[in-house]
Amino acid sequence: MLSVLFVCTGNICRSPLAEGVLRAQADLWGIGDRVRVDSAGMTRWHEGEEPTFEGQVSAASRGYFIGDLRSRPITSQDFDNFDWIICMTREHQQGLRERRQRTDQAQILLATAFSPRLGTIDIEDPWGLGQPAYDRALDQLEQCCADILVRVRASVAA
Repeated sequence: MLSVLFVCTGNICRSPLAEGVLRAQADLWGIGDRVRVDSAGMTRWHEGEEPTFEGQVSAASRGYFIGDLRSRPITSQDFDNFDWIICMTREHQQGLRERRQRTDQAQILLATAFSPRLGTIDIEDPWGLGQPAYDRALDQLEQCCADILVRVRASVAA
């Protein structure tokens, strides 16, 4: 089983959207039972909170339910418990690389590394920017998750 952890700043916008999308797409692809997906935040700012209202609206409009998710900060155990830690920005990636221990096994990747056709490196934070920003982030995350699943399918088939 491949384990994937999505990380953003507070774990109330982008990373729960990505978690919901990847779970749903993995189920549609018939590999949901071979992929474990979770999300976390770089900070404790919103610990225990549900995803933002706008994020839930964007997700629900496309058939994803994320209302049961709750924010949590990334922990040192996550670096050993996940194969891939997929972050939304270069800043997150750098911060995670600085926090990891030399013996940690997780690969720290950018979501957009799977989707070079997006033409962007960072998935911008939609927080406070209104519904269109959430819809735009979800557009990008849907593409990234589909491209991630191409790799996931190959790795779980091996």
